[in-house]
Amino acid sequence: MRTLNRARDAFEALRPHGWRDAEAAYVKDPTLARDAAKGQLTRAIRALKLETELRTAPRARADRFVERWQQLPSPLNSASPSTARAGASPRSTAGSETRSGGGRKKNRGRDEAGSVERLQGGKRGSGSQP
Repeated sequence: MRTLNRARDAFEALRPHGWRDAEAAYVKDPTLARDAAKGQLTRAIRALKLETELRTAPRARADRFVERWQQLPSPLNSASPSTARAGASPRSTAGSETRSGGGRKKNRGRDEAGSVERLQGGKRGSGSQP
């Protein structure tokens, strides 16, 4: 670990935050480190410049944030189209179709409210399991 820290310090002296940019590039493409060790620096330099731009340019940082956000798993990805439109998980409306007309809307609303509470990390007050 001391060797890594010394290398980071040397990199920092040459290029502020350069070691962070290099490590970010190597995480994305581990073959860059192998190529750089062999003296093939073109791709590594290009990746380093890109990481520097992503770190320093507000628009590029925002684009990267949105890209990462969109790659996160969404609870609605597995929902059917009708429940996804309503903002509910498929489980939240399960069984409501078998209830009679007037109670169906009331129960669906309660189920959807519980889904929102679960997504927000809250607990339902009725004692039923999420």
